[in-house]
Amino acid sequence: MMNFNLTLFVIAVVFGWFGLGCVISTTYHRQVCHKAFEYRNKYVEWLSYVLIIMTGQGSPKGWAAIHRVHHTAPDTPHDP
Repeated sequence: MMNFNLTLFVIAVVFGWFGLGCVISTTYHRQVCHKAFEYRNKYVEWLSYVLIIMTGQGSPKGWAAIHRVHHTAPDTPHDP
């Protein structure tokens, strides 16, 4: 017998989407691209990079490069 609960699945997807979005916003965007802050705790830094790997967005350097190109030409045909 299959034990699948659609409600719990939807909750997990929503929390995962929100959580990984927060990780992308803080780690990729603020920390890697703009150097807006430094981690005080090495465990939190390590955890954020592990979560970044789980997002499947590619390498932090590649993401930062594309984001910086975006800042040179936002909302134009040259915007990646």
